[in-house]
Amino acid sequence: MQDISPGKLKSASTSAIAAAGLAIVLLGFGLVFGAKLVDDLAQAREERLVANGLQVRSEAIRNCTIGQMTWDEAYKNVALQYNREWAQVNIAKWLNVNCGLERVYIFAPDGHLIDTFFNSEPSAGEAPEDTKRLATWLIHNVRQAERQRGALRFHDLPGRLVLPITQSAMGVAGGAPSIAVAGLVQPDLSSPSAKKSRVDALGPAPVVVGVGSINQAYLQWMTQNYLVKRLHLEVGPAMGRSGADEASAPVLDYRGREIGALQWTYNRVARELAI
Repeated sequence: MQDISPGKLKSASTSAIAAAGLAIVLLGFGLVFGAKLVDDLAQAREERLVANGLQVRSEAIRNCTIGQMTWDEAYKNVALQYNREWAQVNIAKWLNVNCGLERVYIFAPDGHLIDTFFNSEPSAGEAPEDTKRLATWLIHNVRQAERQRGALRFHDLPGRLVLPITQSAMGVAGGAPSIAVAGLVQPDLSSPSAKKSRVDALGPAPVVVGVGSINQAYLQWMTQNYLVKRLHLEVGPAMGRSGADEASAPVLDYRGREIGALQWTYNRVARELAI
């Protein structure tokens, strides 16, 4: 029988304890590393969701404006004979209250500016240069779609369903990242009033451009719909930097250029549980 001395037993016990301790440490590191990987993947997914949310919101605002653009009353009061009081209530105020568009510009078929509104009130002066560039790009796309559609003639196509012609995009307007929408003013030829009035839409029509900045109301909408904490917008040099526990989604304009970044606090739940 092998004689095991107390010294050997003590040494073996110490080695076992050391091995167990090392295993626990390695397990701990493995858990933390694995948790970090899980958190990184979850954060990347959340960033993609918020980035897509920007496009979703832009599309939602575009859809919000359609009813006021494709409407025979709008065509009569904006295109056939401009009625400022009507346009202020039914275009500028409606787009401001319901769609969050602060600035509204109405352009004639030849491109000149008919009217301007800010927060539903008539506004004097021209739009800033960055807003003009954004509006020009939107109007170009709307006009192109209008030419492809061709002229509308009620007498030839009674009750025809007129598809809306609208375009939305993000860009800098007035020095701030914004969402803008442009819509062609045209009659709804399927409506009873259009049938009764026999309104014809011949040739180019006016275009309404609405601009809304990515403001606190917009950030609140994103916070509620995507359940993110302390969401804020960064512009300039700060938009490229985020802390260790911050997630970020770029705000891209219509040319694909980064004009800002949405940043928020990301809770690294798996890491905290592992620790």
